[in-house]
Amino acid sequence: MKQFIFGVVLGLTLGLLGTAVAARVVGFDGYLPGWAVTIQGDTLCTNPYVWNVTRHIECAPGTEARSPLDRVPPRQDPA
Repeated sequence: MKQFIFGVVLGLTLGLLGTAVAARVVGFDGYLPGWAVTIQGDTLCTNPYVWNVTRHIECAPGTEARSPLDRVPPRQDPA
């Protein structure tokens, strides 16, 4: 029984520690300072805002390099 209780306490402690470390890395407001969003080597923006729950990355206003649609090649219709 002692081993079970020790395992539960250890698991909860490690879980809380992991959450605290992740919050510190991502930042409390979700910004990733010093990070850049790139697609195929082109930088879209720097210091993005990350929505952890929806797994969405949003570029902060004023940090966009160019519109992502500028990089989409035109559609080629088959002949």
